[in-house]
Amino acid sequence: MTNTELSWLLNQIEKKPGENEWLEFKLNFHSGEGLGETLSGLANGASLHNQPFGYLIFGIDDKTRAIIGTDFYPKTHKIKNDELENWLLQRLNPRPDFRIYEIIYSGARIVVFEILAAADRPLTFLHDAYIRTGSINRKLHDFPEKERKIWQKNETGIFEKEIARILSDGPEITYLLDTFVYFDLLKIPYPESNKSVIERFMSEGFVIPLPDGKIGITNLGAILFAKDLSEFEKLQFKGVRVSLYNGTNRLETLKDRTFPKGYASVFKTIIDFVDDQIPQKEVIEDGLRSELRRFSPLIIRELTANAITHQDFSVSGGPLIEIFADRIEFTNPGIPVIRTLRFIDENSARNEKLADILRRLGICEGKGTGIDKVVDL
Repeated sequence: MTNTELSWLLNQIEKKPGENEWLEFKLNFHSGEGLGETLSGLANGASLHNQPFGYLIFGIDDKTRAIIGTDFYPKTHKIKNDELENWLLQRLNPRPDFRIYEIIYSGARIVVFEILAAADRPLTFLHDAYIRTGSINRKLHDFPEKERKIWQKNETGIFEKEIARILSDGPEITYLLDTFVYFDLLKIPYPESNKSVIERFMSEGFVIPLPDGKIGITNLGAILFAKDLSEFEKLQFKGVRVSLYNGTNRLETLKDRTFPKGYASVFKTIIDFVDDQIPQKEVIEDGLRSELRRFSPLIIRELTANAITHQDFSVSGGPLIEIFADRIEFTNPGIPVIRTLRFIDENSARNEKLADILRRLGICEGKGTGIDKVVDL
């Protein structure tokens, strides 16, 4: 930042009613440990309040807001012969993006630490994450709801990487997720130990390690393998719903069923259920009587997989399959990422990681030719 930008920033900060979780005032430097804890707390507080940066400002009295100035020179300060900035970078994790500015403001020397908000995980100092409460630093794990919100944030906004639920230990994973389905669909032996299952799920991004030995189930892991989506607050209404109507309109519903499991766990069950509800007609050919289905199972499979894969998870509701006497309608939340008329010659996935896993599990098409097959049938 230029001096002009710094002056404008300080002018805006002066208008704030006081300190908060992402803004702190100090007169002078006291200790490296206290500074590291404060930077951790400010980065985490900025994340919680959707601020791009947290600010620690030296030279302003935290009680009176008087601009006094500071004799702290962070760019030359050393701790045990190590430059302060490097000392902090070695102890903050993940290595943060912070800047140190010095300016003469209102006739006083002011030092500004600007630290980027924590993104997809809390910023820790010496392996502990902090949050500002009042004028002190508190350990973040004392505030589990705040910790969960930070883990749910992601700098790229990728749904699959966000945390759906935090667990206290590994064994809970097999209670909440149908881990057998993953290995069964890939046709590989189920590991002999729970530890090996967790390691495999971590490698896929279905679960991730968290501080204090905790484990986070990601949205990707939950939406694919949840035994019950209602166990995951933000995903509880994302189950596939199938409605069967009498006739060609929605006036009379014959059946209405929601499948509250992860998509990989319940996909075959959904396809079989829909296939059983499709109207059939009896035909006689060469003296033999047979049942002819109006829609091929391949059509049902491809369109169900597409509805699951390309939905917008930021929109409420889940995929819907509606069966009428003369047609089937597939609906999913959100607007298509490509124009409808280009479905047959363009390939783009809204949820890349989800699409990749579903392809490897054999559930959806690998080259974007699903719609082409449906049109040809």
